[in-house]
Amino acid sequence: MPTVPALTDVLATQGEKTSGVYITELEHVTDAPVEGSTKRFQWFPETLTDTKAINYQQKEIPGGSLPLYQWINSGERIISFTAQFTTDVNVLDPDGKKDTTLHTRLVDEGSARHNIDIRAAIIWLRRFMHPKYEANEGGKGVPITVAPRKIFLSIPNSGIGTSGGGIDPHSIYAIMNQCDVSYEDMFPNGMPRVVSVQLSFVQVAQRAGAIIFPSNTKEMDDIVHKDGDDTYFAYTVLPKS
Repeated sequence: MPTVPALTDVLATQGEKTSGVYITELEHVTDAPVEGSTKRFQWFPETLTDTKAINYQQKEIPGGSLPLYQWINSGERIISFTAQFTTDVNVLDPDGKKDTTLHTRLVDEGSARHNIDIRAAIIWLRRFMHPKYEANEGGKGVPITVAPRKIFLSIPNSGIGTSGGGIDPHSIYAIMNQCDVSYEDMFPNGMPRVVSVQLSFVQVAQRAGAIIFPSNTKEMDDIVHKDGDDTYFAYTVLPKS
């Protein structure tokens, strides 16, 4: 296993060469982006996994050499990856408080991105796993439960939106359904130094009180069989006859 400085160097090199992965919080009910909520992961993931299920009902036919299959629905789509967070500098003072002077120096040196407070990164992600509870009118009775916020997951130029039958080419509306944190290295005072977070996002059809099912659209057909569009070239292996 590489040492912590070596791992940080590798991630820094990789992160500088790739685009970012972003999460935007969405308002309840309207699903409008929360102003100023878009945040980029510290490093681009080493790998991303995109899985899609589909459900067919098998119908056995007496004497048939194969069963018949009836399409029932298309199952869930999940995008998952491991997010890495690292820091080379312990930003806490001896009393366990944030060292504002040190952080200011890191910002001035342009190295703040490489020396984040990993605890805040974990809090950022875990917020999408928890509901909120709001008091009823008058403050009495059972509180109102507000589900965890949906998100807009964006991977620029990846095509995850179009391949998922969505509207935006490179983003999807989703909910977070996994956020498993592994503390791989810590400073002597307990401050996290290297953390891996296994994340999973499920694409959703609910949007602003409506249901918009992803589908095989004419735009998708055109991208594949014609000349593409402003974003894509058509998929071509053999030259046109």
